[in-house]
Amino acid sequence: MLQFVTHSEEPVVRDDVRGRSPDAGGHREGPNGNILFAAPPRKISRRAAPRVDEAIMVAVDLLEEQGEQGFRISSVKERTGISIGSLYHHFGSRDGLIKAARAHQLAEMFRSDGAVLIQIVEASRTVEELLASIRSAAVEMTGDDARQSRLHRIEFIGSAVSRPDLFATVQEMQTQAVDHVEAAAQVLVARGWVRASITARTLASMLLCVGLGRVICDLDEHRTTSEEWAEGIDAALRGMLIAD
Repeated sequence: MLQFVTHSEEPVVRDDVRGRSPDAGGHREGPNGNILFAAPPRKISRRAAPRVDEAIMVAVDLLEEQGEQGFRISSVKERTGISIGSLYHHFGSRDGLIKAARAHQLAEMFRSDGAVLIQIVEASRTVEELLASIRSAAVEMTGDDARQSRLHRIEFIGSAVSRPDLFATVQEMQTQAVDHVEAAAQVLVARGWVRASITARTLASMLLCVGLGRVICDLDEHRTTSEEWAEGIDAALRGMLIAD
């Protein structure tokens, strides 16, 4: 699981072959921008955290521009001024930096989706008001403007399949997202708005599918419009809720 916690030590990352620090010129860059020395990821001191955050944000930009195949850790150095030695000190490897960037991207997406849905649940005073708000959000969340974001999310999840620690992070983030929406859905259960056969977690999972589920249509050359998708979501939710 990707976790960085406070640590005050600042050991030097050394070239495994020549025994020199990377900043002394001992590193060599191989295919895909990978440096031919690597160290385990270091824990991040409070003092270093802002530079680490900067490196992650630049890595996100580079991944969106070039994908993982074109990602080079030297490009992060060029844009941030952070030495390659420091990058390897904190992330351990090129792949470690990519995983940190992917985790950041997914966290932002999960946080955004959950916040919208929780706000809708908390603001709704009737079932019809709830459905109308979800329908409106579904149109906005599943429009063509958000298509690239949905496809990126599938790309991120796919990239985690072969990386057990990143996959564990994705699972934890998704579980937390469902937990938060489930707490809001539980309010709807308490109000008597949800059918007895439907659990709060099932409803929460269904709500979170409103945006990401649209990716199926994105891959369809004859895909339905976002308005048609919202109509389908409305019908599905009506089967789970007890109308006024």
